Amino acid sequence: MNRKLICTLFTTVLALLILSTAAPALAETTRGNAGSMGYTQTTGNLGGANYVIRIPDTWNGRLLVGCHAYFIDRDPNQQFQFDDLAAVFIAKGYAYAASDYGAQGYCVNAGFNQTYELTQFVKSHYNNVTEVFLFGGSMGGQIALLLGEKYPDIYSGVLDICGPKDLVTMYNDGSYIAGATLEQIRAFYGWPATVPADSTVQFFKDFAAKSGVDLVAETGGSPTTVPQAYEKISPLNHVNISIKVISLVGTKDYIVALSQTQAYLNAVNAAGHSESYKIIEVSGGGHLDAVTMEKAEDALQELLESVPIGPEIPPLAILLSIFTVATILLLAAKKLLGKQAHVHPF
Repeated sequence: MNRKLICTLFTTVLALLILSTAAPALAETTRGNAGSMGYTQTTGNLGGANYVIRIPDTWNGRLLVGCHAYFIDRDPNQQFQFDDLAAVFIAKGYAYAASDYGAQGYCVNAGFNQTYELTQFVKSHYNNVTEVFLFGGSMGGQIALLLGEKYPDIYSGVLDICGPKDLVTMYNDGSYIAGATLEQIRAFYGWPATVPADSTVQFFKDFAAKSGVDLVAETGGSPTTVPQAYEKISPLNHVNISIKVISLVGTKDYIVALSQTQAYLNAVNAAGHSESYKIIEVSGGGHLDAVTMEKAEDALQELLESVPIGPEIPPLAILLSIFTVATILLLAAKKLLGKQAHVHPF
């Protein structure tokens, strides 16, 4: 190996080290503003899933990761569902990232995997991440709960907004509603004969039918035929939480009944983790409606304030790390050159 080749290799490695601290490659970068806070937005595709990453100009080192809800039909902009809530915290110095999961329907497994992959992607490309927090709505709340329980070493807290906790109950209730008459559905929910309107009741019936089909597609069958598949994605079966978790739920949520969250609370308490969990009930709030979402900012702020801020990794430390690695490589190259100078051919 000649001196020119060694210098070329050294330069290449050093360039790669420097690039690894920059924004993700092969992605589109634009500028935006959240209130008075400017931010750099990066969008791209990771493992087949579209993502968005927003880094504020003045970053406190904390990262919020959003998990979108169930969409009957895939929307190419699913990763932007909670932009309004995210903007409030970007303005306060928090970074934000979200994935569209690369899938449609009741895609809990894809959402779990893609959100985890995106989290690791951000941490590997932006070196001053201190704590990472999850929040999600409906199916996204369910995904956030599952991730927080499995990876407490990565995530510091979870805000679940109207997330399902028991997928067996979701399947059973949905199956009944999908096959019921409008009068039977009214009786099931305790609704009077005229309010809500028949068109709204019909929406619940249609939604139950479609979401039931998607749930079977996700699990491979019914709770009777594939019980383990339902256990895998039901937070009720994953209550060994060791980080701060808050559930924000409406008292008039007719998609995910409040009783599911209360059952989850009982299971968390029975597992000995009552200190880690809190329910915030929104009186009169529905499923991700304006009444419930109005309380999301305060709930997320409470979650963030409950976890101490870790030490920020200063840019100087990153540069020193690069310099150290570069120095080691340079010394190794010089040593190799020195050895080659004393080698004689036969």
